[in-house]
Amino acid sequence: MKVDTEADSSPPPERRRSALASRLIIFVAVFSLGPLLVSNLWGYLNTSRITKQSVKRNAVNVAALEAAQTYDFVRSRHDFVGSLVAGNEHLLDLLRDTPEQQLPARSALMRKHLLAKANETRGIEDLQVLSPRGFLLATTSKEHARGLDLSRTACFERGRSVVSIAGFEYGGPEPVLVTAAPIRDAGGNIVGTVCAKFRFEIQRELIAARETRTTNAMLTLIDDAGRIVAGSFSDRLAAPYGHVFRPGRAPAFVGRREPWVGTYLLLSGEPAIAAFAPVRELGWGIIVEIPHRDAFAVLARLKDQAIVFGTAFAILLLVAIFLISKTLTRPLRKLADTAHQLADGALGASVDDVNGPREVATLASAFNEMSRALKASHEQLEERILERTHELRKSQEFTEHLFNSIDQRVIVVDHDHRILRANATALRLYGRDLVGARCHEIFEGTDARCNGCPIDRVFETSGPAFAERSQRVGDRQEIVRLDGFPVLALDGAVASVIEIARVVTAEKRFEAQLIHQEKMAAFGLLAAGVAHEIGNPLASIASQLRVTRDNPTPERTRETLAVVEKSVERIAGLLRDLVDFARRKRDDVVLIDVNRVIDDVTRLVSHDPRARQVRFEKRLCAGGAAVMAREDDLVQVLLNLAINALDAMMDGGAVTFVTAVEDGAVTIRVADSGAGVSPDLGERIFEPFFT
Repeated sequence: MKVDTEADSSPPPERRRSALASRLIIFVAVFSLGPLLVSNLWGYLNTSRITKQSVKRNAVNVAALEAAQTYDFVRSRHDFVGSLVAGNEHLLDLLRDTPEQQLPARSALMRKHLLAKANETRGIEDLQVLSPRGFLLATTSKEHARGLDLSRTACFERGRSVVSIAGFEYGGPEPVLVTAAPIRDAGGNIVGTVCAKFRFEIQRELIAARETRTTNAMLTLIDDAGRIVAGSFSDRLAAPYGHVFRPGRAPAFVGRREPWVGTYLLLSGEPAIAAFAPVRELGWGIIVEIPHRDAFAVLARLKDQAIVFGTAFAILLLVAIFLISKTLTRPLRKLADTAHQLADGALGASVDDVNGPREVATLASAFNEMSRALKASHEQLEERILERTHELRKSQEFTEHLFNSIDQRVIVVDHDHRILRANATALRLYGRDLVGARCHEIFEGTDARCNGCPIDRVFETSGPAFAERSQRVGDRQEIVRLDGFPVLALDGAVASVIEIARVVTAEKRFEAQLIHQEKMAAFGLLAAGVAHEIGNPLASIASQLRVTRDNPTPERTRETLAVVEKSVERIAGLLRDLVDFARRKRDDVVLIDVNRVIDDVTRLVSHDPRARQVRFEKRLCAGGAAVMAREDDLVQVLLNLAINALDAMMDGGAVTFVTAVEDGAVTIRVADSGAGVSPDLGERIFEPFFT
């Protein structure tokens, strides 16, 4: 009996089916109710913010408007009292030049005059005329008796000197504004005082503003001492007129000259939105208070309605989702079971008798087609995999054959200079232990990386690089040209480097022979001129010997020997210069003096007959110019330039050699006064064997 010890990690089908239905319900619920909840919350927060801003703006506007109306009202009453006494000759005639004991006799005339003035302006409660000592002389009200002592009233005290606002009187259904003005004669003497009492209509304005411009706001007018002057009180008789305004946890408004808007707690502890607008000219102020419950009453109703409708919608949606999930999950179960069979390897499995929505039936039909197509595709894929595997094997064999057919050393190197692969030629020359070793240890015989290594340059530049080095090839030391090429990874970085090594020892020898032949060609050009230079001292020697033979005296012999010795030294110098030039010198890079090389070249070229009309000018840097170079190469270059200059100056001229040391480098400049190189030949002057 065989026991299967592997546990099935997948859940049972019944559990998967219940999970599918639950997840469908959760998914639809989240993506339906979630956005609804978020949008409602976002809308509520934005509406709350906008409502708060709107309430604040409205409170500020209402406070500013009522402050302006208050100032206009008080100013108009102030101006009325001022105009009543200014230039009122009739009233002045009744008061001046009359003893104070006789003034009561004229009270009837004064009262008649005051009644006429009162009829000209609405809202006047009472007009009074007081004597210089504060006794009541006349009044438009029947409640006051003449002769009443009003000397201690604010009206008399403030109105004895200038036109002023005397204050307020409380006790009635609304406050009364009291204004006063002195009555002066032509000499400026005070002959009486006028007191005017006006119904404070601002009280009605504040009540109207509460009902029309704000949402259940409390509007309060305070004076410069912080006392309540007027307000939008529903119970006028119980209104706290004259009491100090106490706003709760709020900033101090008494003496404030700038508007203010914000939120604070009322005395009841309820938060409120408040605004303050100063009446700067009077030192008063309008305070507008809107409790939060009134400011956001509409928003609260909308929130309650949204909660009710949202809950109902959520219940309906959940019921609909449950019904839809039941309709969808049954056919989807069949699809899931068949998909599991397909995943287990039952290619071509299909779903039969799917009942459900048309879309689900279409999905089942498409699933069946996919299953059949997957089976056919799997069969075709196996065939193509076999074909591609065969092709890939053939391609690898061809690449390997091509790689090993190259008769030059080819290696693949990583970033650590470790050899990853090597062709047959490299393995034959260096052994099977080549792969895995570092290239400089095998080819250079050193543990340190080579200076100027092309592999490092390929990794740095991601492009090809080459170099020439002396390396061990087999059992010989050869000159090798190293060409490195990058092998790029999928991300474009250099993963490794292919290095091809080609032995160029024979080429270098052939190149050296060509250079020597070119040098010999230059030597041939100088030979004709040097032969002519040698002929002159030889002719001088021959002539001196003939003279001595005809006259062999001791004195003549000494003169001949001197001439012969000088001519021989000249010939020896010419031959020495030619031999030095023709002799093969060391091909090593050594420290040489550029100034000395220029001296040798100019001395050698000056023997050429073409140089007789040519000046050789040298401006060489002081202290010498030492460089690491091959002396023979430098001599060859300068000599060719000098000979070309002689060819270009058949009628004479000057050749100038200049050396300079600039930024640690030695610069050599050669110039001549010849015709120069024509533009059509300028690009060919550096071609080999072009003249």
